[in-house]
Amino acid sequence: GGGLASHEPLRAEDATLLFVSDPEAQLQIGAVCFFEAAPLRDEVGNLRLDAIRAHVDARLDQSPRFRKRLASIPFDADRPMWLDDDHFHIAHHVMASTLPEPGGEAELRRFVGELLSEPLDWARPLWDAWFLECVDDDRVAFVLRVHHVLADGLSLFDAAMLLMDLEPRDDPDVGAPWKPEPSPGNDRLLAEALMARARRQGEIAVGAVRPLASLLDPRRVPGVVRSVADTVAGAMRGGVETAPPMPLNGRVGPHRDVLWAAMSMPDLMSVKRAHGTTLNDVVLTVVTGALRRHLGDEVSAELADQPPRVLVPVGSVGGDDSGAGNSFSALVAELPVATADPLERLAEVHAEMVRRKQGGGSSMVSSLFSVVDVVPPLLLRRLGPLALSRQPFANLAVTNIPGSPLPMYLLGSQLQAVHPFITGVGNIALIIGVLSYGEELGVGLTVDPEVIDDPDGFLAHLEASAAELVAQAAPARRTAEQ
Repeated sequence: GGGLASHEPLRAEDATLLFVSDPEAQLQIGAVCFFEAAPLRDEVGNLRLDAIRAHVDARLDQSPRFRKRLASIPFDADRPMWLDDDHFHIAHHVMASTLPEPGGEAELRRFVGELLSEPLDWARPLWDAWFLECVDDDRVAFVLRVHHVLADGLSLFDAAMLLMDLEPRDDPDVGAPWKPEPSPGNDRLLAEALMARARRQGEIAVGAVRPLASLLDPRRVPGVVRSVADTVAGAMRGGVETAPPMPLNGRVGPHRDVLWAAMSMPDLMSVKRAHGTTLNDVVLTVVTGALRRHLGDEVSAELADQPPRVLVPVGSVGGDDSGAGNSFSALVAELPVATADPLERLAEVHAEMVRRKQGGGSSMVSSLFSVVDVVPPLLLRRLGPLALSRQPFANLAVTNIPGSPLPMYLLGSQLQAVHPFITGVGNIALIIGVLSYGEELGVGLTVDPEVIDDPDGFLAHLEASAAELVAQAAPARRTAEQ
């Protein structure tokens, strides 16, 4: 239902990401959330798990991909295919557990780290959700994780929004019974995949022939040469500079650690308004300050000529009409860690982001993720993880997802806090996710603990950097308000 074909291939960007990722280190995204406990418990204090499952199951009608599994094509002849899961059962995906004593944030952090270190089951739709008791008496923790090929941050937030209400409602939704479409056999899948791949390669070939034909027209040679030169120059500006070697980078293995914190949205928005920047600029400036503290003033000063580089998803739109998948609009920007003054850092980050967005660097990142229709999947699987583990373009990633300014509810329980996470891939072992909700900017720090030293220290540096920036911006804010 929901306008999706019963079977359809994985999008090119998602398929490339899947093939080039190390199978031992799945790329997963999601969030650690907190809900008020009382409305989610029955009269005797037990979690209303059956009601929660019924409600989620009913809402999945609006997110059909969450009932689809990913099937490989025989001989890796083409991108994998989304098929309805014949054995879909909500109890396989929405689960509950009790944290070990004393059931505090340390135990929750250990649970999330261990969960993200385990791969999702390829035989089922690639997501699960956990309700965790014993965080404290008045909160229930909720951990949602999804494989990145199923959704990017924005489409995942949209899907999570579908589970929620803007008004407290106590009773679960009741959905119509769902019936999976029968899965085509391997022979049919293979035949369809070979035809589709041949068609796409034909389109690529036609696209390549057109500029060649224009080259044969002598009157057009100067224009073509100029446009090729412009394209190369744009690529050089957009992402061919390399990142400095840093201890943040190392081959990402299967182990994960997730930390979280919250920052004041009104404070950060006041910095944004007083200095005419974007909230994303403010977030990147906070990250730059944290990185400077992490490296120390001396090392930071040495990076003036080759600053650390951050991968930033920008202007992302829903992947396709299913509201799932990835759009991979991203750019790589330099972080001015050598600049000591926080407000100067903000001005430099803002100027850098304006320059990168105008330079078309994001289209280059997008095209890098579309090579699956040119390079055979078998070759991508063999060479991709090695290439990604040595990528020289970015040291870390920061993703900023706009959330809801209004409170949201699940079965009458108010969502109190959201902290997004994105696991590392290749050699990017530190990823910072931020998501705005109400008066808070929820921060999630996801690391490979085998690569990143002292993630707790880095989280403390993020909080200190935010406080420093807000304090420095206060005089300008007062001037702007007068």
